[in-house]
Amino acid sequence: MQSSLLDDLRLAGYRLTPQREVVLAVLSETHEHLTAREILRRARRRLPRLNKSAVYRALDVLTHLSLVNPIDVGQGEIQYELNTQPHHHHLVCQQCGKITDIDGHAFNTLDKILRTEYGFAPFLFHFAIFGICRECQRKMKKDTRVALLLTRCAPA
Repeated sequence: MQSSLLDDLRLAGYRLTPQREVVLAVLSETHEHLTAREILRRARRRLPRLNKSAVYRALDVLTHLSLVNPIDVGQGEIQYELNTQPHHHHLVCQQCGKITDIDGHAFNTLDKILRTEYGFAPFLFHFAIFGICRECQRKMKKDTRVALLLTRCAPA
């Protein structure tokens, strides 16, 4: 587990409880986006008596401290990942459900426009952009309705 996360937790005045430590450990061992239910299942391998409310409380604290990012990818449950640098965003295929991480630099132009033209300081830490991935587009091109939708969504 990244010791800097543990240091950040302590610096913010929070104790390193076994529940917080195991949640951080579970998230640090994967590059997947995990639901609270999945975090609980994996965490119970280490702390068999861990209860669901302890995981949710730990996730609330870790999210509040920006150590963990909650991600809503439109699948009915919030997913979580460690807040790693540099920031990244997610492309979510509404056909197959695939989630692709994209670099945060993709939004530099938007950030600049919002700051210079609108005098607005945006928090561009996380975006989930919904659409259809390249692979699904290839599979779906034969469907006239889908081809029309893809054409209408294309930039002018």
